[in-house]
Amino acid sequence: MADPSASGVKKSEALFVPDGVELKNLSYRYVVLTKDNASEEELKGAIETTDGRLIALVSWDVSADETTDKKGRKIETCDLSKLAKDGTLTLHAQWREASSDDETLTGADYAQSDDIEAVDVQGEAAKSREAARKELVAATSVSSTAARSMAAELCDGAAGDGEGEEPTDPTEGEQTDPSTPPRSGDGTNIEQLTAKWITADTVNNDDLGLLYIKPGGDSTQSVRLQINYALSGEHNSGPGDVTITMPAHIFTDRNGKDVGTLAIPYPKEPSTKNDFNWKLVGDNYVLTNTKRMSAATKGYIQFAISGLVPHTLVDMEISDEFTAYIEVITHKDNTIALRSNPLTAQFDTEARLSSVSKRAYGAPSRVPARSIPASQRIEGEDEYILVNWYVWAYTSANQPYTLSQVDTLPGDKVVMQNDDGTMTEIDAQGFILNATSEDGRELARGASGTSYSTGTTSYYYYSTAYPASQFEPDVNYTFHNDINMTLTEVD
Repeated sequence: MADPSASGVKKSEALFVPDGVELKNLSYRYVVLTKDNASEEELKGAIETTDGRLIALVSWDVSADETTDKKGRKIETCDLSKLAKDGTLTLHAQWREASSDDETLTGADYAQSDDIEAVDVQGEAAKSREAARKELVAATSVSSTAARSMAAELCDGAAGDGEGEEPTDPTEGEQTDPSTPPRSGDGTNIEQLTAKWITADTVNNDDLGLLYIKPGGDSTQSVRLQINYALSGEHNSGPGDVTITMPAHIFTDRNGKDVGTLAIPYPKEPSTKNDFNWKLVGDNYVLTNTKRMSAATKGYIQFAISGLVPHTLVDMEISDEFTAYIEVITHKDNTIALRSNPLTAQFDTEARLSSVSKRAYGAPSRVPARSIPASQRIEGEDEYILVNWYVWAYTSANQPYTLSQVDTLPGDKVVMQNDDGTMTEIDAQGFILNATSEDGRELARGASGTSYSTGTTSYYYYSTAYPASQFEPDVNYTFHNDINMTLTEVD
């Protein structure tokens, strides 16, 4: 931006301030004239500068979108408010070339990877939705419809894909961490740095910072989030002056090992294709601006965390915090910074026992006493009727679990009934082989090994025996057995 000075005047001209023009932040828009782009009449009426340039007034309206005049000449801006006196501005014909940190920069950048994107607009494009939309269409490959949504997100934080939620407090207060540098200094300000989840809660938990996910199975999950940032001030930033840092991992598995891969839409260093690139520094990713950045910049960056397998995560455990931290080196080599609001997430996993089934394993058979454990043989009985059973269950799980079982011979169940009377399981002196109870009618099996599988479990086998001498030929007998299976979630 050109800077008028009162020294070395070659030629001066008094300019009357039009009605309705406020002196505060007053700016003068002009074009540089040359023999190749101006008529003789324009050159005669031009203001000559000390470096030999000729300039012409365009307007006082610095909010106008036009960057060129009707002849295609670049429009530049000069702040003249400090020269105001008595309703007039005296424009001195003393100018210097704009320094790199003051030059007006306008532009837009778009980066995309899979289902995440990063967008920023700078300079004039950061002033309104429409200016942002126009610059995005002109400077990137996005469509007008996509640019409109992006511009709304940049200017209002209200657009997007309909998922996710707005942060409760868009971090526009004072810096609260005394160890963090101030957010403003040397004419440069960090206006905003906020974080929000794009992925929506499975069931709304009324906590915008805590993402609640209840997976329907054990398939690999991914979640998406976004940060919005905004800068303002008087001085542009050079390459490497702006960094945004965030953790590489926020999820851990059951053994405390980091899990989940953070995807970033920008390319890895040393690429300068986009306005930022990234590098991994210890346990953090650091984004660094690769090009000069306007003092007025607005942007958002989306991230995806993939590779999250539900059964490897502790049920309802709250993740580590995701916070972004932006630092800007000012034109005086001082540091300003701001930290975003934190985000966390939790996965609600479970294991369910859907059904249990039991069947007789073949027909009852007559076996010699030696087939029965010695401790369970009945004195005087040489043969036994052996009944074999097998059991299985169906589970649905995305959390590890164990299974335990209790097999019971129901003593009151009727084995045989006729005109001569009724025989129950107790009457029939039935017992379960290798029973764990003193009466022989119960066998408890403790928790099996941990599993997280969904579907049919392993098959489990039980056998019951009865003294053969009590049974008569050509009489029907019905044998019974009950099973109680318990699924216990690890968490």
